[in-house]
Amino acid sequence: MEIPPEEEQGRVQSQHRASRARRPVFQLSAAIVGATVVVGLVIYLTVTVQDPQARSIFEFVLLLFCIPLAVALLLSLLRGVFERSGNVGSDFARFDMDFWSAVKALDARNQRRQDALQDLNEWRNAIAHQDWAKVGGSPTLRLRTVRVWRSTCRALARSFDRAVRAHLTTMVGRSPW
Repeated sequence: MEIPPEEEQGRVQSQHRASRARRPVFQLSAAIVGATVVVGLVIYLTVTVQDPQARSIFEFVLLLFCIPLAVALLLSLLRGVFERSGNVGSDFARFDMDFWSAVKALDARNQRRQDALQDLNEWRNAIAHQDWAKVGGSPTLRLRTVRVWRSTCRALARSFDRAVRAHLTTMVGRSPW
């Protein structure tokens, strides 16, 4: 049976769109593999080069090229981690995932849970910095509130797992776990 040209063209276009959506993940994976190879090569050569003159040349090249490359790569991988405003979803944006929309679509209660997670984060910051202004000015915390946070975190962890699994399944074509 011959496939009509319109259907074939539509199939090819959808495959092309899917490959473009996966491209950032592949670029990130390639960067990680490249950094691993560079670090492995550096360690291998550092251990095996015995000639003092060759070793000093190698160390010069290492200082001049490899270390700045590794630092630049690491900073590009960590981009946004230190500036984020408590948003878990920003961690997944690099994988072209609208994280919170996917999580909220799984369970209507996840919006309320996200709000509770934000409240927990504000309390964590208040405790860490001894700054009680954002939590009502008082360091009084109730056991009931902590229990609600614990159950919220459990429920969100299950939803996070389901949302990420669904996204990865669409990216790689099969369930990762």
